[in-house]
Amino acid sequence: MKLRILFFVHMIVMLILAAGLLLAPRTIINLFGLTVGTTVSFNASMNLVAQLLGATLVVPGLLSWFASTMEEVGARRSVAITLLIFNIIGFGVSFFVGMLPKVMAAGGWILVGLFLLFAAGFAYFLFMRSSDI
Repeated sequence: MKLRILFFVHMIVMLILAAGLLLAPRTIINLFGLTVGTTVSFNASMNLVAQLLGATLVVPGLLSWFASTMEEVGARRSVAITLLIFNIIGFGVSFFVGMLPKVMAAGGWILVGLFLLFAAGFAYFLFMRSSDI
């Protein structure tokens, strides 16, 4: 596998998540088993937070897209480091704040797995196959 392919796959996943959160926040939140509590119904503030998250996920998606066509090694390496850090943080938050205290249901493992998979992929290219960047 090449780093360009990893950038492209990362772009697709991030932009799909972003579009889902922007256009159907309630559906995506329910997919991951997130709730706002047993006595609180889904409201406008939860919708706003989900859509803000969707807007935020556009950035790593576009960054991955642009990086997939970059020719300069230093630029691709910088983007790979940035996306590695992003995915490590995403993994940490989704696992330690979302799954361990059971804030998310079983569907939340999808997020944990995606962040872990992408973090491992970027780490692989940065540390194991740095000559292929």
